[in-house]
Amino acid sequence: MVHRFLSIVTNVGFAVGELWAWTRGNRRRVRVSGRSMLPTLSEGDHILIRTATPSVGDIIVVDHPDPERSTLLVKRLDSALPSGALVLRSDNPDEGTDSRSFGPVAAESVLGVATLRLSSLRQLRPIGRGF
Repeated sequence: MVHRFLSIVTNVGFAVGELWAWTRGNRRRVRVSGRSMLPTLSEGDHILIRTATPSVGDIIVVDHPDPERSTLLVKRLDSALPSGALVLRSDNPDEGTDSRSFGPVAAESVLGVATLRLSSLRQLRPIGRGF
């Protein structure tokens, strides 16, 4: 019971800090479209991202590798190649596209690392490698 309470307090404190950072212009909000990141992220969820160097396992937002598509991609960082290029994967591999179809992406295309999922207050939670 105490552990659950502390977990809730920690998550709420983290969420408040992330929301405060967003209001100060230190986070960017991105809307999730599609089903490629189920069950972690659902269509219509919003995530906050921060500028940071991603680590393997992070959910990141990148510019689409096709310059003719002005789309952002929300994917999980699967690995980094010796060249510095990043291999991206969908959590739901049967939906959407990832590095299996378009290849690795340049590290410079990363816009940010996801920190917080905003779908409802009941499901407000930090995003980390374990989600």
